[in-house]
Amino acid sequence: MRSVPVFMYHHINRWEGDLVTLTPEGFENHLRFLSEEGLQTMFLDELLEYLRGRKPSVRPAVALTFDDGHLDNWVYAFPLLKKYGVKATIFAVTSWMTEGAPRAQWDPDERQEQDLPRIPSHRESKEMAAAGDYEGGLRWEEARRMEASGLIDIQSHTHLHQDYFLGNNECLRLDPLKKDALALDLE
Repeated sequence: MRSVPVFMYHHINRWEGDLVTLTPEGFENHLRFLSEEGLQTMFLDELLEYLRGRKPSVRPAVALTFDDGHLDNWVYAFPLLKKYGVKATIFAVTSWMTEGAPRAQWDPDERQEQDLPRIPSHRESKEMAAAGDYEGGLRWEEARRMEASGLIDIQSHTHLHQDYFLGNNECLRLDPLKKDALALDLE
């Protein structure tokens, strides 16, 4: 039976001190290793086909995922993924996504920081999202551009990011409807 490692990330940014944030340099080290080892990255739907024996691969496969669809996925992670030609799946919380022009991105070669948007820490992100005022999520146009690159697959990670185990059945009923909206908004 085939098995494939899946690397799960949340944040790639300058905040340190929590378990879900990796610096851009640390993330680049991961990508460099994958590249030097000749590993093939796959989207999760490709991975499923590979595991079922329907998609061949001449190289060992891995998958990368990002939970929640935070702004730093656009600012820091995506430029590095492009630099190394690595695929990833971003599971975005759709209620955190907003309209607006794409924001500035970090250039992994120039490494300039001064014109980048402010990125909240993970703790700040949670607090702002709980208050219903979260500007630290992806914008729809950023998601569209990442998908258009062929390196990013955007999927839904719920609409509200609520804990369904607390018995809020109304959220369970509404979230599948939002997945269809995500597909339409990305077209």
